[in-house]
Amino acid sequence: GMSVPTLKSHPSFSSETKTKPLEELYQFMLAESLLMEKKFTDSMESDLADLASLFGLDEETIASITEKQLTVSYKDVLRGQVADGTLDAADSKAQVLAAICSELRFDPNKAAEVHKEIYRTRLSSDLSEKKFLSDADKEDLKRLRILLCVPQNVVDEANMDFCGRIFRDACQIALRAKVESGMVEEKANVEKVQSQLNLSDKMAYDIFTGAAKQQLMAFVKDIRSKRNMAEFVQALKKLILYSQNVVEPLAQMIRGDTSEEDEKAAEAEAEKAAEAAAAQLKIQTGAEAKEGEEKKEGEEGEEKEEDDDEIQTGAEAKEGEEKKEGEEGEEKEEDDDEAKKKEEQANELKEVLAEAMKADAKEAALAEKKKQPLVNVSDQLDFQEKVQLFSTYMQYCTEGEQMDLAFGTKIRLASDPAEFERLEKLGYLLGIGKNEQSMLGGAMSTERFKSAIKKEMGISGRLPDEKKSTLYEYAEQWSISKEDADKMIEEALSAKVADELKTQMSSGDLTLDQVRAMKKEKDLDINTVLDIGTRDRMFLKHVETSFTEAPANFDADDLLKTIPEELGLDVSKASKLVKKLADDRKRPTLIQAVSMLRQNKKAETMQAAYNLVACHLSEAGDAVAWPNTSEIEDLYVGFAKEATPAATEAMASVLGIEGSRRAELDGLVSSGGGYAFEEDLAGAGSGGEGPKKALF
Repeated sequence: GMSVPTLKSHPSFSSETKTKPLEELYQFMLAESLLMEKKFTDSMESDLADLASLFGLDEETIASITEKQLTVSYKDVLRGQVADGTLDAADSKAQVLAAICSELRFDPNKAAEVHKEIYRTRLSSDLSEKKFLSDADKEDLKRLRILLCVPQNVVDEANMDFCGRIFRDACQIALRAKVESGMVEEKANVEKVQSQLNLSDKMAYDIFTGAAKQQLMAFVKDIRSKRNMAEFVQALKKLILYSQNVVEPLAQMIRGDTSEEDEKAAEAEAEKAAEAAAAQLKIQTGAEAKEGEEKKEGEEGEEKEEDDDEIQTGAEAKEGEEKKEGEEGEEKEEDDDEAKKKEEQANELKEVLAEAMKADAKEAALAEKKKQPLVNVSDQLDFQEKVQLFSTYMQYCTEGEQMDLAFGTKIRLASDPAEFERLEKLGYLLGIGKNEQSMLGGAMSTERFKSAIKKEMGISGRLPDEKKSTLYEYAEQWSISKEDADKMIEEALSAKVADELKTQMSSGDLTLDQVRAMKKEKDLDINTVLDIGTRDRMFLKHVETSFTEAPANFDADDLLKTIPEELGLDVSKASKLVKKLADDRKRPTLIQAVSMLRQNKKAETMQAAYNLVACHLSEAGDAVAWPNTSEIEDLYVGFAKEATPAATEAMASVLGIEGSRRAELDGLVSSGGGYAFEEDLAGAGSGGEGPKKALF
């Protein structure tokens, strides 16, 4: 029932530091056994297990010691195999290495790590003092790679780490050159360093581009610090010149001939253009074919109708049918041949056009590729900053350089055409392609033209002919068509009018009649000029005015339909609102009219009567009852003597006067008689009843 005694349980080896001798003794036995046997045997494994049990070593410690010693033993065996030429003489180095791993029971993945370490150590040692690789060094490294079966990616990684560091330093020194240096000496130095290192053209180019982008971004950082236009532009010019005179010569030398790659890229672009052209031609020819088929069907239908109109009987009908079938067969063959011929011609045309477009696209792609710098900062900048840098320089190119004169005066010098070439280079350097540059140029020209319009309009908001002529000159200078210029001018004028309307509206001076007049004169879009709330309030105010200050020629359709449509309101809702307000105001308005009649106030009575007519025409409801018939008749007769027939008709309707009663009252109006009175100014002014005279 007792456990196996171990040395580790003895007080002399109880602590972790005290067990170190036991671990070293275990490793020593493993090393000596491997040295004698030259391989890891089963008996060796058994003896080591007994020893580990006696020492009380756990599995983790045993595995760590075993891996450490096997790595050392593997290197020793490998060194011996290389020294005696066994590995060199072997047809398959991989088989020899695998056999060593098998005999030592060493993990092949661990062996690959050993090979990687050996190669990197050798490369680092060769470069540590002289900073270059001689031809002999390169041959030795090549031999070592073959002997140890080092994968290419491991070699590339080592070369990038050790050779790349030296090459990067050489590139950084060359990139510090001045823009006017010519780069002859710098290129020679970089080329020399590259030739003395194990770097492929691609690896060298990748290292260079990384260093070059850092230098370019240093220029961009300097640009960001500028606080005025002149310094900003000068810093941009330095960036462009540095890229053109320092970075590009080095990039072209390191990268080498790229004509084949450019040719392939251009071919790809051309293929896309050819596919697009073919698709377009297919759409067009398909539409033409469909049109031809429809035309043919129509002609056949007409022939059939003509044949149906002819009536034949007996032998004549049979003979006619046979003759007709023969003719139709011949026509069909001719039509098929003609259609086939047209299809062949169309296909030939498509091929010719597609090839032509492909050639043009390839030529254009190659031309644009030549303009683009090999190294740009597209990935280092966000789109907003690219646009800002490009647009600022574009503004400088179009406006020219500003010069300060004495007494605080300033002038602008004419633009230099060469600046636009630099602008294009800047766009490519920032990663902005040809199409994007055109779009930004158009957008900027548009914004500048709009600013020029506002400047010429000034406070007055008007554009006389001489100012329009100036704007057309700007448009031509900034590549804006006359149609687009006219459109922007009209939009600016409309916007100015809209601002004026809003100002008048906020001050309460704007009326619906003014808005309607402006809409007709200047073709304003009311929906964009005035918000829906403003239009609602304006309409409601006009409705109130129509029922309190109704004109003699009141038009109900105008209030119910035309005005809501012009204001962009919901006609149905607006109509319901008008009718409700009219219905609510009819009786109070009649009361007001009778009140004014009693006070012998002619003008007020007539206005109240017109208001009553407006309410009734808008609401089209029932008549309003009034207990005093004589007052109603007086109101009607007096109103009819001055109002239009249409207004009189509406007044009769709202007062409920009809039939013989109305005929009698109309007769009085025609004869000049009736219950009309002249206005008694004294009575009206004193507040008393006064003598009762004719009101109207």
